[in-house]
Amino acid sequence: MQRPHHNQMDEIETPERQREVVGKVSRRILWFAALLLLCAQIDKHNIAFAALTMSHELKLTATMFGLCTAIFYVGYVLCEIPSNLIMARVGARVWLARIAITIGLVSAATTFAVGPNSLLAIRFLLGVAEAGMVPGLLLYFTYWFPAAYRARANSWFLLAMPVAGVVSSILSGAILDFDGLFGMAGWRWLFLLLGLPSVVLGIIAIFYLTDRPKYASWLTSEDKRILETLLRVGTEDRRDSTHGGNIQSHRRWGVGIVGPDLLLLAIANLGLFVTLSVMTTWTPQILRNAYPGGHYLHFGWLAALPALAAAIAMPIWSASSDARNERKWHVISSSVAAGLGLSIILYGGAPAMTLCGLIVCAVGAYGGYGVFWTLVANVLPEKNRPAGIAMIHAFGTAGAALSPVVVGFLRDRTGQFSSGLMFALTMLSLSVIAVLLVQPHIRAKKTGLYEPG
Repeated sequence: MQRPHHNQMDEIETPERQREVVGKVSRRILWFAALLLLCAQIDKHNIAFAALTMSHELKLTATMFGLCTAIFYVGYVLCEIPSNLIMARVGARVWLARIAITIGLVSAATTFAVGPNSLLAIRFLLGVAEAGMVPGLLLYFTYWFPAAYRARANSWFLLAMPVAGVVSSILSGAILDFDGLFGMAGWRWLFLLLGLPSVVLGIIAIFYLTDRPKYASWLTSEDKRILETLLRVGTEDRRDSTHGGNIQSHRRWGVGIVGPDLLLLAIANLGLFVTLSVMTTWTPQILRNAYPGGHYLHFGWLAALPALAAAIAMPIWSASSDARNERKWHVISSSVAAGLGLSIILYGGAPAMTLCGLIVCAVGAYGGYGVFWTLVANVLPEKNRPAGIAMIHAFGTAGAALSPVVVGFLRDRTGQFSSGLMFALTMLSLSVIAVLLVQPHIRAKKTGLYEPG
């Protein structure tokens, strides 16, 4: 096995020095990346609350609403891989800024939807605008965070997803009460007001983000040297042979582009995305069925509880994954918990059990999703990550695009959400099986690199 050279180990220095350098990176990048994702998630999912009043005004059936939600993913998938490849060429600063600005502008334009067709067109354009945001930022993190720190960084970043659920639920419930202000419906105010923050953040990103460590004026020369060494020795693209402990080169150099591992990761991501899609798209309406006659703000606070629980659990679960340097079983166990939550919703009966099931499902699904992307980085060789991450994410979102349509169709046919939830539970079971079959090929080195936890 190749080992780091002594001069590389000298540059890494002490665990305290490592933490200091990575801490600088975290304080500079993580909060801003999380804000970008938070605003993008709000712009993507605020349609779930808007549907409480918008569906009647625009004459949307549950199937049509599901289609309007799903069409977002069509635009997203078509442009996701090109977006990641463009970012790798032009740099994260410019491209992530472009994504954020266009997300905000298109989301705000939903204010002017007049029927199903215009809503479909706007949602498609929103998918095109947002394409590459999550995989682009996850790729961006591989430029800045050593492997031993990446699960925690990914999960703190992806924590913005459940936090967005909390913020969006509370704000959306309140903004819907603006109904009639200046002659405009509450759901139109919702899209207009919640689209503006992404535009502002995109403009700031042009001046705030840095493409690579070597360009960072906020790091000293010594900081850059230590960070680049940590990034260089923090992963290995080699795998121990199962025969006599010999080392062989990673033979499947194309695993990030083709091969069973890529397909398994895509299936796993599909199951997680379907579950997350059900949670973000249908939670307000599931709660409305469980608690009929409630006020919009009341629904907002109830819908915030599952996301709040997930936001608390997600960093705890990722810290456990980092401390044990283990990814696979953390993804599996959290996915099983999400399946348990879906089962509680299906068979619990009482309104309180429905809320409990939503909370358990959110904790499991978001916890698994946070660690999942670190598992992906442990499977894909570095040179294949830009396309590989985008392909896995695109495959998941392509499948998740079907979820709102399937659930909406089944809802129209049966008058209940039970069949749609059973569909999500089936897909989540496939996800667990897929992760069981994945074999990580890249592991954090044990020599010289301090591993947190």
